[in-house]
Amino acid sequence: MSDTYFSINIDFLPLNQELGFDLYVNASTKKGTTHFTRVFPSNELLDDNFRDHLKKQYPRLYVLEDQRDKYMKIFVQSDDVSQEEKAVFIRDTAIKYLDDIFHSDGRTEVLVESIGQVKETVDNLVGVIEGTGIEEIKSLIAKLSMHDFYTFDHSINVCMYSVSILKGINPNIDRAGLINMGVGALLHDIGKLRVPN
Repeated sequence: MSDTYFSINIDFLPLNQELGFDLYVNASTKKGTTHFTRVFPSNELLDDNFRDHLKKQYPRLYVLEDQRDKYMKIFVQSDDVSQEEKAVFIRDTAIKYLDDIFHSDGRTEVLVESIGQVKETVDNLVGVIEGTGIEEIKSLIAKLSMHDFYTFDHSINVCMYSVSILKGINPNIDRAGLINMGVGALLHDIGKLRVPN
């Protein structure tokens, strides 16, 4: 299987710390084709000058899909990213993982890996919506809603509401409890795997 990549916004990358993920560009000169080349390794420090160089040189930067969780951690911790932008990225990540689960054909290894990724995603979601009230969650969900209200979008909304309601009911609940609630809510429709279309 070939590697897959997703595009990122370089402005949200932290400076002077190891990123933990590699940066790539599409170096293909043929329209409609891709050839990804690494331009920055995960273990080096990104400084302002090199970030400016990358921005001027390349219209888009990419990260390997299997490094998404590492990018997400940095992205959701950035003070330069709005709550809505963070929620959009987390939603898109959760949809990708839910899609993997629903198209796993029940293969245990895919389910185990995907559920682990879902837990990481919910952990980041809890960090973003922690301290947010139900009315703010409703507003955020309204902004995130897609025109086609399908299982994945519904599951993410249920997750956000469940975490917020649990926090409202039990303000002293620990993060692990919120994550467990979020994972359960995100996966509440997993039984649909066995329901014919």
